[in-house]
Amino acid sequence: QTHLHFIRYIFQSDLHDMTDKEPHSSDNHANAASSSKACSNDESSSSSIWNNLTSWVQKKHGGHVHEALHLETTNESNRGVIASRPIDHGELLIRLPSSCILSGRILLQKPDYEKSLQQKSSWMQCVASYYLALSTIENSDNKWKPYLDSLPKTYETLFQWSNEEVKTYLRGTTLGAMILTDRTEDSMKTRYQTAVRPVLDELKLLVGGEQAKSSEDDDEMKTFLDACMCISTRGFHYSGDTTGTAAGHDDESSYKGPFLLPIIDLLNHNPSKSCTTLQYSEGCFSMVAERPIAQGEEIFHSYGDSMTSAQLLQTFGFVMVGATTPPGEKATTTNSKKSSRCLTPASLSKSKHLIAACQAIKQSGIPKRLQSKLALKAQQGGGGTTIVDAEEEEESWQVVDLPVRDEDGILSDDILIDCNNHHQDGDTNSNQEDDDDYNNKGLTDELITWMCLQFLPSEAYEEMCEQDGKVSALLDATILQDLYLGILVCRSLLLALNKKLDDYFYYREQEETNAKKEESPASSCLCETTDSVVDRLEALLAQPVPSPKNINNNNSSQRAQYGWTVRNEELSNLKVWAIQVSCIMKCLYEELKGGEQQHSNGTEEEPNAKRAKVEAE
Repeated sequence: QTHLHFIRYIFQSDLHDMTDKEPHSSDNHANAASSSKACSNDESSSSSIWNNLTSWVQKKHGGHVHEALHLETTNESNRGVIASRPIDHGELLIRLPSSCILSGRILLQKPDYEKSLQQKSSWMQCVASYYLALSTIENSDNKWKPYLDSLPKTYETLFQWSNEEVKTYLRGTTLGAMILTDRTEDSMKTRYQTAVRPVLDELKLLVGGEQAKSSEDDDEMKTFLDACMCISTRGFHYSGDTTGTAAGHDDESSYKGPFLLPIIDLLNHNPSKSCTTLQYSEGCFSMVAERPIAQGEEIFHSYGDSMTSAQLLQTFGFVMVGATTPPGEKATTTNSKKSSRCLTPASLSKSKHLIAACQAIKQSGIPKRLQSKLALKAQQGGGGTTIVDAEEEEESWQVVDLPVRDEDGILSDDILIDCNNHHQDGDTNSNQEDDDDYNNKGLTDELITWMCLQFLPSEAYEEMCEQDGKVSALLDATILQDLYLGILVCRSLLLALNKKLDDYFYYREQEETNAKKEESPASSCLCETTDSVVDRLEALLAQPVPSPKNINNNNSSQRAQYGWTVRNEELSNLKVWAIQVSCIMKCLYEELKGGEQQHSNGTEEEPNAKRAKVEAE
C-alpha cells in the first residue's frame, strides 16, 4: 500500500483482482493500522470497552497489555491509548497471540474454508474472516464480541464525503477523479455482487443467514462497506516472516496481511511522535517501548513512514496537515526518516492534455521559427545538435502534417507525474549527481519516447518502430539535447501542464477574469517563456482552503483542509516537474541563440552544466 506506482481509491486496488491471489510487498515492517479518528465514545464507554478488551486478550488468549495503558477520549472527541505512569525504554507494551487475531490465515487453517479461499486474494480472505466473526454474534457465540465492540460504530473515510465535497475539495486531483468515476459506475456495488457475495454465499457467511437472499439489500451492502472500511483503516500488513512456530503451511507462510489486531489497532498515527513499531516473533504480534514514555503521553506509531496525503486519505480517511517535506528539502526534526513524507503524484490525460498539446504545437508557428533559427545558426557555423540536417529540415520535416502516433501502447491513458526522489529509507549515500541528471523527477523513458514519436520525421519513426508498430527501444532524456526535437517536446509538455492546471482552480471565474487582463491563453502558452505556467502554479498554491458553501455537515471544514492538502501536494509535485522541463528548454534556447559569451571566450559549456546554472538561477 505504500508503494507509489499509482494512488488508489480506498479498497479498490484489492477489489479489482480479488479473485486471484497476488503477492504483497511492503517497504515497512507494519503497513497500515487503525485510525481511531472515527470514534466518539465518552469516557465511561471507553473505559468499559478497554477493560473488556484487555481482559479478553489476557485471560482468554494469554496475551499481554501493559498495566499502565488505558483508553480515553482525547482532543476533538477522538480515542487514544494513554500511559497512566512513566514507561521505561524496552518494556513490553502489547503482545497478541494468533488466537485473538482476525485474518485470512484463521480460515486457511479450517478445512471447510481452505478449498474455497486458497486461490483468493489475501484481502478477500480477511473479509471472509471478518464475516466469520460477525456470524459468531448471530449464533450467540461471544468469541469475538469484545473485539467487535471495540470497533467504531461509524467511520470517517472518503465514503462519507458527498459528491459536492469531492468535486470542491479534491478539485483537479487524481484521487477526486477516481472517486467520482467509481461512484458514477457504482463500482463498489458491482464488484460486491459479482466477486465478493458469491464467495461469502458459498462459505455460508452472509450476515442474515437464510434471510440474506438479495444482493440489493441495503443492510447487506452496508455490512460489506463496514467490512471494507474496517480492513482499510485498521488492517496491518507485515513484510517479515509471520510463520513463527507454525507448521509451515504454504498458504499460511505466504499470508502477509491484512491482520486485524485488537488493542494495537487503537493506537493513533503520528510518525514524529512514534514510540513503538510492530514486531512478530514466536507466533505473536508485539509492540515494545522504543524510548521512554512519559506519564500522560499518548502511544503513537506510524501507519506508513512515507505515505502521501492522498494515500493517507484514501486508506485511513485523514491527512497529516502541514507534515509534508517539500521536494529538495530535508526534514528538520531529529528523526528525519519518520518526519519526511512524499508528495502526491499527479496525472496527465494522454488525450486531453498530451495529444492536445502536441497538436497545438504542431499547428503553431513554433516549428517553422525553430527551423529558420537552426538554418541561420548552421550558416553562421554555430553548429548545434539536430536529428535532420538543418538545410534539409524545411523540406523533409513538416511536423504539421504528422499524425498522432499512439499505436505502440507505450503510455496508458493516464500518465503519472511523480517527482519524488525514490531513495530507499535510510539511504544517506545517494549520489548528488543523480539530481542533476536529465532523466529524473517525472521524465520517464516511456513519456519521453511517446512525446518524441509525435515529432520524429517519418524516416526516423520507421527506424524506431518494428513492423508490428512496437517501439524497438525506449529513448531516454538525453534525446532532448537535440535542439529541434527537445524544444518541441518541452514546449508540448509545458502546454499540457498548462491545460492540466485549468482543472485545479477553486474559483475558475476569478482566474478567467485575471486572464483577460493579460494576453490570450493560447499565445501565453505558446510563447517562448515559461513564466506563465509557473505563475499559474504559484497562484493555485496560494489559493486558500475553500469555504464549505452549500455543504452542511459537521466535518466539512476538516474535509476541506484534507482536500486542500492533497491538491497542493499534487501542485507542488507539478511545480518541480515544470521547473525541470523549463530548465532543459532554457538551456536549449541558450544553445540555439549561439551562446555568445561562451563563443567569445572560446569555450562551450556542457549541457548538464548549463542546466545546473539555469536551475540555480
